[in-house]
This record gives sequence, C-alpha cells and structure tokens, in this order.
Amino acid sequence: MQLFNTGQSNLYTKEVNTKIRLSNIIAFIAFIICAFYVLFFSFILKEGFFAMSIAVLIFMFSHFFMRINLHAIARVFIIFGAVFSIVAGVVLLFSIKDAISWAYPFLFGAILTLPFILFDSKEKFFKWVSLVITLLPALAYPYLQEILEIPDFDNTPFVGFGFQTVQQLTGILLAIIFLEINNSFVEKSVAENEKLLLDLQYKTNDLKQAEVDTKKLLEEVNLTRKGEEKRNWQNVGINELLSLSRKNQNLQKLFDDLLEYIVNYTNANQGGLFIKSQTKNVLELKSMYAYEKRKFAQKELGLKETLVGQCFLEKEMIYLIDVPQNYVNITSGLGEATPDCVIILPLKQNENVVGVIEMAYFRNLEDFELDFLNRISYELGAVISNIQISENVNILLAQSKEQEEMLRNQEEELRQNLEEMHATQEELLRKEENYIQKIAALEAELSKYA
Repeated sequence: MQLFNTGQSNLYTKEVNTKIRLSNIIAFIAFIICAFYVLFFSFILKEGFFAMSIAVLIFMFSHFFMRINLHAIARVFIIFGAVFSIVAGVVLLFSIKDAISWAYPFLFGAILTLPFILFDSKEKFFKWVSLVITLLPALAYPYLQEILEIPDFDNTPFVGFGFQTVQQLTGILLAIIFLEINNSFVEKSVAENEKLLLDLQYKTNDLKQAEVDTKKLLEEVNLTRKGEEKRNWQNVGINELLSLSRKNQNLQKLFDDLLEYIVNYTNANQGGLFIKSQTKNVLELKSMYAYEKRKFAQKELGLKETLVGQCFLEKEMIYLIDVPQNYVNITSGLGEATPDCVIILPLKQNENVVGVIEMAYFRNLEDFELDFLNRISYELGAVISNIQISENVNILLAQSKEQEEMLRNQEEELRQNLEEMHATQEELLRKEENYIQKIAALEAELSKYA
C-alpha cells in the first residue's frame, strides 16, 4: 500500500526508510483498533468515547508528521498514541483491580517493545523519550485514571475470569503481532543484506577480475613499451652506423670506427673485422678492438680456416655459447677469462659476403640484440661494398689520370720530335738547295772551259 510508504525519501538511508514503513504499518493497525473502539464505546460505554477519540487524533497527527518528513516525531506520536489507547481502553473495559493486575503486564509488555521496533541504535534520544512515554502510564496509572475520569465499574457485566483471559491474550497477541512485524522486517532486512552482500561479492569479484585485467593490460603495455624501446634501440644503432659511413670516405678509418661503435653499442668486450681480399682468396684482418695480439698473429685467414671462414662460406651468423677454453680470452686488469658467448657475423651485400665481424661477450645476448646484429649485417655489407666500389673507382680514376698524363707527356715528346724532324728536314732542304746551286754553278763554270 502507498500509505505505508508515506514519509520515505531517496535522501534517507535504507534503514531509515524501513523504520518509516514499519511505523506506518503499526500506526495503521493501531488506528483501525482505536477506530473500532471509538465505535464500540459510542454505543456501549460512552464514558470511553472521548479517550479513544483522542487516541485516534494522535495517530492522525503522526500521519501528518510523516507527510511533512518529521518521521522521528511521528514515531514518537505513534508510541504515545498506542500507550494512551491501550491504557485507556484497558481501564475503561476492565476496571476490576484483579483483572487489571493480570492483564496490564501483558499489554504493557506489548507496547514496551515499540521503542525498540521503531527506533534504531543511532536514534538514542527519540528511543529514550519513547521509553519514558511507555513507562509513565505504568507509574502514573492512578493519576491517569483520575485525569481521564475513568470510573470504577465494580458491578460491570464484563467482570469474570473469561475477560481476564481475554485481557491476557490481547496483550500477548499484541506483543506477538508487534514482534512478528518487526521480525518480518528484520528477515526482510537480512534478506536484503544478504542480497547486498551477494552483490558486494559479485562486485568484489568484478573488481578482482578488473584488477587482473588491469594487471594484464599493464603487462601488455609494459611489453609493448619494452618492445618499442628495443625497436628504438635498434633503429638508433642503425641510423648512427649509417651516419658514420657517410662521414668516412677513408676505408681503413671507416673499418675502425664501425667496429668500435658496434662493440661499444652492444656492450661487447672484444671485436675483430675481417674483409674479403679483392686480389686473393683470403680474409684480411682490417681492424680489431681490445683483442690480445696473439689471437691474431696472422693478418690473413683462409676461407676454410676457423669459424670466421666457416661463417663467410655459410653466410649465416654463428652464435657460440659453449666457447672452447683456448678459443679466445678476454684480458682485463684482473687477468684473463673465457667469454660467455662469441658472435661471428657475416657482412652481406645482397647474397655476397664482403666480410665478417667477430665479437666476444661476458654475457649471453637477448633476442632483440641478435635481431639487431642480423639487420646491421646487411647494412654494413652494403656500406663496405659501396665504399670498396667507390675506392676502386677512385683508384681506376687515378690510374686513368696517370695514364692520361703519360699519354700527354708522350704526345708532347712526339710533338717536339716532329718539330725537330721538321727543322732537320728544312735544314736538309736548304742544304740540298745550296748543293744544287753549287752544282749548277760548277756546271756553268765547266761549260766555259768546254
């Protein structure tokens, strides 16, 4: 019924709204009982009409206070009305002292439960006010009877054992009704609390799942971030290697700079760079970093010698973890030690290998570092091959210029020789002409003597 929800609000807690609904139900029951007694007294015992009418008005006032959201005062009025109506009704109906002495404790016990039903532990002030209201009629019964002018009906036809039993049963019944109502609300509250606990458990499980999902997401984010950092590390290394190659046009300086950069960037402890000879079928040691001298006493390695030659021929990176004891030693201020791993990396130009890099580490490499080395094998191979080609072209250009200069010198020498030959020829022609003139003169002279 909507009547039972009077005074409830979304601004109140669920417990307060429950108490308001319970108060409305009890007020409704008490109002119906009092209204019945008003009719009863108006026909049979007119002396009680006034007292019960006051009780009805009290319950009406409680409903009014509920409507204006003064629910605590309304509940106090409900208890006051219940106390007033029960005491007045009992006194009016059963005025025999023996009957009252038997019935009054039961009825009083019934109304004594109301403060505990209608108020919770947080509403201490109103609970104690209500308790005082329920106790006052018991303590001030003679004064109440005198104020309300309740007569003593010693010869009333309602006297008898049966009516004493009715009084007792009425008190017990009211107490049972009030307690049953309270119990139903308690059970409802327990059920709602269980539902809330279940919802809380579901929400807790959802929160736990959300926490698991969040942790999983964070792990994925961390993995993504770490992967991005590794990719950035690779890209920075490749870009700086290419930058070094653009700065260096001298092949030997390029070899030294590239090897030093790769060793330092990958935190290697030693490194050596071998380049395929363009004139012989061997690998030439072009640069080394922190290697002991006896490791590379020979500056050339045959293509079928050592793991370096094997790497050149197979065109695949060799990742050596179980390093032989005498393969290579890393020397430091503390002595010598065998490295944990050795990387032998072919430097490729398309499918051709132009050289090999060998590096030793005091640690095992991670997958992204191995991937980086695989990537730079093509970059370095292309860079070295291009610079080799450029250097060969420069050599050819120098040879061409030298030959051109030689041809120019030879041409100049030929020109000079031709000039000398022309001069000699002209001299011979002059001499010939002179001889001819002399001969002609001699012939003329001889003709005179003839």
